[in-house]
Amino acid sequence: MEDERAADMNANKGKENGQAIKETYRKREESSIASGTKNHFALWKYAHETEYVAIAAHIPAGATVLDAGCGDGTLAIMLAKKGALVTACDISEVNILKARQHAEKAGVGNAIRFLTADAENLPFPADSFDWVTSSHVLEHLPSFETGLAEIRRVTKANAVIAMPTCLNPCAAVILGGDVFWTASRRSPFAWFVGLGRILLNAGGVGIDEGYRGDETLPHVWRYPHVMRKQLRDGGFRIRRFEASSLCFPYFTSLLPLARQLEKYRAAPVFRECGYGSIAVLEKTP
Repeated sequence: MEDERAADMNANKGKENGQAIKETYRKREESSIASGTKNHFALWKYAHETEYVAIAAHIPAGATVLDAGCGDGTLAIMLAKKGALVTACDISEVNILKARQHAEKAGVGNAIRFLTADAENLPFPADSFDWVTSSHVLEHLPSFETGLAEIRRVTKANAVIAMPTCLNPCAAVILGGDVFWTASRRSPFAWFVGLGRILLNAGGVGIDEGYRGDETLPHVWRYPHVMRKQLRDGGFRIRRFEASSLCFPYFTSLLPLARQLEKYRAAPVFRECGYGSIAVLEKTP
């Protein structure tokens, strides 16, 4: 009886924490390429834009697509310009408002259906879309498994999921308490601290560094092999796994090298070393 009470209390605490996380994101505004902010940081822009372009490359024109957790609409706009039939949702009303504005400015305002929705409880029937895209969303959710199950439920067959993974120098810098797109006082030692955390946590899921300094918000930088396992366990077959961006911290002079390496993003070694990873998925019976 005591064990059952403890289990119930833990479950209720988990639900309360989950609701608190969602309430935080309902009020939060995310900035990406479409918003125009931070674009003066060439490395930041390159890392994120490269990922969106890579995701969009897998979506055929004319396909029905749900962008689950669309943020400010950057990816949804790219997909609409490519000729996909796009529905885009986000838990944040502020994000959806900004995404509509950016879509109008980009000339595709009438080509995208925007709505506010919770990624753990998508308001669509099963098998509603040819494709579902999800870029750096699942790691924020109170329940990764629930979010992945919802993606699987609403897609007819296909999904492209991007998540942060930790085997990249830029990821190590962030895990060391710095930013990779500009130098700071922490820069001389951040990479070493981050690398130490990555090595010390080997054998686990990854490193949860919180989101933008808020430790109450989950944000796990997974090991690539863990990401693959969790996607398979969630009912998907991985058709392709690739690095989202093969970038280097601090030095914009290394961007030409990073661009040259992008052609190898799916090669066995390089695919493990992206600033994030992209999986092209097909749901299993």
